[in-house]
Amino acid sequence: MIEKIVNNATYKYKVVPIAIFLVIELMFLLAFNLGNLGSAYRLFAILLVIVLLPAFLKTLNEDLTNGFIFIFLPLVIFLISMAFSPVFGSHPSELFSPSISLLNRDLFTILMTSVGGIAFLLLGYFISRTKLISKTNFIFFIYSGIALLLFVSLAATLMNYGFFHRIIYGERVNYFEGSAYPVVLQANLLQGFNIETVNYNVLVTMGLLVIVPLFALLFLKELKKPYPLILIAIGSIGLLTIIFLTDFRSLIYLIPALLLALMFKFKVHKMKHFKTSILVAVGLGIFLIFVGILAALEVGFVETVLNSNALTRRIFYNGYTIKYMGIIKEAFDPNFLFGNPYNYSYENILIFPSGNIILDTMKETGIVGVIAFLAVIVIAIKFSVDYINHSSDNVVTKYMVLAFLVTLFTRYMLKYQFNQLSFDQSYWQRNYFPFVESKEFAISLFLIGYMYIAKPRRELNVKKGEEMINE
Repeated sequence: MIEKIVNNATYKYKVVPIAIFLVIELMFLLAFNLGNLGSAYRLFAILLVIVLLPAFLKTLNEDLTNGFIFIFLPLVIFLISMAFSPVFGSHPSELFSPSISLLNRDLFTILMTSVGGIAFLLLGYFISRTKLISKTNFIFFIYSGIALLLFVSLAATLMNYGFFHRIIYGERVNYFEGSAYPVVLQANLLQGFNIETVNYNVLVTMGLLVIVPLFALLFLKELKKPYPLILIAIGSIGLLTIIFLTDFRSLIYLIPALLLALMFKFKVHKMKHFKTSILVAVGLGIFLIFVGILAALEVGFVETVLNSNALTRRIFYNGYTIKYMGIIKEAFDPNFLFGNPYNYSYENILIFPSGNIILDTMKETGIVGVIAFLAVIVIAIKFSVDYINHSSDNVVTKYMVLAFLVTLFTRYMLKYQFNQLSFDQSYWQRNYFPFVESKEFAISLFLIGYMYIAKPRRELNVKKGEEMINE
């Protein structure tokens, strides 16, 4: 049956090319967030996977046995953990309180988030194996969608607040339903077809993402016209956002993307001791995290050592890590295996949201979900290394794919804006934006699927007179 579909001329030469084109359109609309149709976009991704699966089934089966299956296992476990999490479940309205995290997601939303996430991973894989589109073009579409959303949002912000409002308005506040909201924390965001008042960090994050393409100008010789102009246009929107919102400290989150561009430019990753240096740095990071977990679990001798000098106290007992320790401690409670909806205070601090994507994930899906989420990250890093070393993509495409993931992860490790809306008294009912439901998560899965490299690599070619699957 599958072979009959694949060999059908209409399917090969009409359905597949149209579906590939729709995938790129979908990624642009998702990045632009047109209509704020999260579940609808995921449903459309599922339908496109169903349409394209027969064409890619042979190579997909081979790649699953060659290692692609390893990204599916932890991803599925993570998504199942979300489905079983009390944080995502429904609760009686009288339980709503700022002291608990209640997302109230219905079964359809959870199903679309879970299956839709897997669909985006597969769509990225399909795009990597087709010759029907330019590999440079597809990543430009994603960045352009975010830049367009940011352009409209920044224009609305400037119209409503004026230029440099975060400096001009100082300590002024707006009142909404009797509560005061600092003006300096506000900005406007296009949500669907409405302009919403949000925390300005939402715009700053998008600004950082669209500044990233500017570093691709380091590879000017590899860029054909009009790509340099597009890079400058996209990056300028991000720079203007940072300037008008006067959040210059956030530029520090661009350092990893800049280092990545320099690595490609000067081929640092091919130098003799590069791999060893990276492994040493990663090992040190894992050691520090392990020590932090022991401190969170209040292991006596570890606490004594960390409190014995000012440096370790500053590293392990600051405003960020105190929240982290509270969430880690609760995650090991057997009662919260799949997440903890209660925002217990830890040393009189409200620990959720933490502002860290991994710790928020631990709070939402428990120790099971966060281990699976970390496994997805580790496997994605492995895919990235293989992609850098073995992909035939040009250096611009490689950089822009990896820079998106690196910048997003760096930003969300310290500044994940879980509460986005400014004017919302009932924030515990509707003002939670878990990463797993965001467009950034869907785009990230798409890019991870795209990066997968197996040997031998096979690509889909539906040009007339050529084989469907080529070595």
